Amino acid sequence: MHRTRGLLIPLTLLFLVFTTCAVSSNRPDTDTKESLLARALLNRDWQEAVKYAEELLKEKDSPVLYAVLAYALSRTGKKKRALERLSGRTDHISLLTRAAIKGTKGVKLGSLKKPARSVGVVFVESRRRNGVELGIVSRAVEVKTLKQVFYELKKEPTTEEITRFREKVLSAVGEYVLAGEPIHFDEDGAVYMMFVDTGSLKKAVDTGTRRKVLRIGVITHRGDDRYRKNVIKELRAHGYSVRDLGKGELYKIQDKLKTVDMVIELVEDVVAGEKVLGGNFRQFEARVEMTVYSAHPVKSLLNLKDRTAIVHVDDAVGEEMAIKSSYEKLLSRLYTTMHSIKKQLAELDAELPLKVRVNFDKVFSSNYKYYASYPAGTITLENTTTRPFKGVTLSIAIKKYIDYPTRLVIGELPSGKTIRKPLNIVFNSRILDITDNTFIQSEVKVTYIDSGRKQEITLSSPIYVYEKHALIWDDKGKIASFITPRDPVIVDIATAAVSGYNERGLSRNVVKARALFGAMGVLGISYMEDPNSPFSVVSGLKGVVDFVQFPRETIARKVGDCDDLTSLYSSLLEAVGIRTAVVDVPGHVFVLMDTGVPESEEIYFGFPRESYVLRNGTIWIPVETTLVGASFTEAWKKGSENYKKWLGKAKIIEFEKARARYLAPNLPKKRAELTVSKKDIERRFTGELERLRKKRIQYVRERLSELGSLGLIKLIRFYAREGMLDDAIKVARSIHGFKRNAMVLNNLGNVYYLKRKYHRALKYYRDAYRLDKKDAGILINIARAYMRLGNRKMAKHYFDKALKIDSKFKDRYITLYTEING
Repeated sequence: MHRTRGLLIPLTLLFLVFTTCAVSSNRPDTDTKESLLARALLNRDWQEAVKYAEELLKEKDSPVLYAVLAYALSRTGKKKRALERLSGRTDHISLLTRAAIKGTKGVKLGSLKKPARSVGVVFVESRRRNGVELGIVSRAVEVKTLKQVFYELKKEPTTEEITRFREKVLSAVGEYVLAGEPIHFDEDGAVYMMFVDTGSLKKAVDTGTRRKVLRIGVITHRGDDRYRKNVIKELRAHGYSVRDLGKGELYKIQDKLKTVDMVIELVEDVVAGEKVLGGNFRQFEARVEMTVYSAHPVKSLLNLKDRTAIVHVDDAVGEEMAIKSSYEKLLSRLYTTMHSIKKQLAELDAELPLKVRVNFDKVFSSNYKYYASYPAGTITLENTTTRPFKGVTLSIAIKKYIDYPTRLVIGELPSGKTIRKPLNIVFNSRILDITDNTFIQSEVKVTYIDSGRKQEITLSSPIYVYEKHALIWDDKGKIASFITPRDPVIVDIATAAVSGYNERGLSRNVVKARALFGAMGVLGISYMEDPNSPFSVVSGLKGVVDFVQFPRETIARKVGDCDDLTSLYSSLLEAVGIRTAVVDVPGHVFVLMDTGVPESEEIYFGFPRESYVLRNGTIWIPVETTLVGASFTEAWKKGSENYKKWLGKAKIIEFEKARARYLAPNLPKKRAELTVSKKDIERRFTGELERLRKKRIQYVRERLSELGSLGLIKLIRFYAREGMLDDAIKVARSIHGFKRNAMVLNNLGNVYYLKRKYHRALKYYRDAYRLDKKDAGILINIARAYMRLGNRKMAKHYFDKALKIDSKFKDRYITLYTEING
């Protein structure tokens, strides 16, 4: 059978035989010579194949046997003898075999529809015998043949190459299979000698992706030779042809540039900081720059920069680690942009009318909401023509990490004009799934109208993303991203902890704050400085990445650094409506919380002036969160000491303001596994609330007592508000001449009113009124007492008298007025 169709691999290009599988050698002794020959060919045992082919030719003359013998001889290195076996033979099988052995290019045979680029030989086994008795090669065998050739040519094919093979080659099998002849067949199947136009097949799958090998030169402008050699080693490992251009200036090696297509220039510096942590550690900041140039002409194509800071006890190791880390990140970025670089090299000969350059900053996934309002990078557009471009629009798409492409309408770009625009990106919460610092690929698409025709440019640009716990303390406000009062885990714990507290004698917010701090201790949470990146060190170092936990993680792990505990405590406080701020002092952070007590009530707050801060019209108290597990009183005292120590240097970061810029991420939905009750807290911190209350009462009494009779009158009111009515009466009676003081008598009446002794209250009100008949407030109190005694008439009489003094009292006491006149 003759089927002259497609192509094969020349022996000069690929001097081998393609096989699908080897034939097992444990066959019965009844094997024929044809089956033994087939087995030898499939096993690539060329000596055995020569042996059996020669024996069979002694028995019969067959063009296929001559072709097999010649090909097997050529594979044993006896090319001259192989061609002699084919001498004078003109059948198409012999001609194709001769072309394969000689590696002939552009094979033209009468039996071929078109010249074959190069010919390769393939021995294929098929378990089916369809048409083999008639010398017919089935389509299934032809497809199997082409697949063998493809996967031998492409050991690790790309997705694009596989797609092209399926679409271009398998859809036109006859264009690539030149011929095929059965060598042997039996009940188990058949073995064929197939001829393929491998040159055409290779071109078909390479079209559109295969380029000449990119030749790269690497030169160190400033830095250590060993790091250049490491870069070269890495590039070669990725399959690039790399030449070491040594150390020096780029412009001084023009002769060497002729041997490369592009040059990577390296610049590295290391800045060593002061000793920290008692002189045991030092920070090293590596500043590495990698600039990519085209070699001819020399033109800057890409500039990559990185700064990496390492804190290490060993100077040499710290410096090397910092530099290596920077180079690893830069190489990773280089690999992801290599496609764009190659594209730029190709465009040098035909300059694009619109130049597009994209530069992304490092992205912190914990702050992913930030980038919707603030730039994640910039894009530069340059119109290189004398024509204006209209309708310039760009979009950014990032698979998986943004739901919809971010779109920016620029409008018209005048001729010769260059513009630079910020790039905002609306990431989704899936970016929190990134568990290691890595690059993600963005697709930037620019469309514009040039002379009435729509044009489009698409390029890929990598974005370096830090995993969700990473944070650089260049702006301490970023801690707001880790304060999560709406997290159900936090809400559950905070709500359970403050439930049941209705204690008098202390600010409601102080009672809640104390309960929440105690709950943290009951949960078993403790402070431990991060051994790898202690906040005391990294917070003051520029560019060093810290590891910060989310509050729910600190609860689960039961341990945290000062920043972790601060974000946890602030989250708990905010969850129950208490405003917080973060106090930032050198190497440390702690919490400042709003008591809700107005500045005007400062004297009644009841604690020493050095224990609190006046802010925004209310009293705030500092709490040292690293004392978690101790009492709230101790944490408050230590926080006050720290605040006083750093007075003038401390920076206050209000959560509400910081949150406007750094929103907390949307964490996966989860409920608290364990909560703490009032009973749990009071069992561990027994009597603390009562001690704080007594301390406050004593402090207020001492301060007010120092103010004379007016201070004592205020003390009466204070005691009355706190429910200490007997103490209020004692103070009132202790005031010299109290029976002649309308203000004291009126307040004494109020105390008895609260004790529900309305007759006694009325007596003191009327005594006060006799001393001061112009005080409408006393008249209102008399009216109220009469109402409690059931005398509406007298109540109305005194209320009307009050209105004659001040008509506004009607609106002020509208409830009482309605009750009296109802």
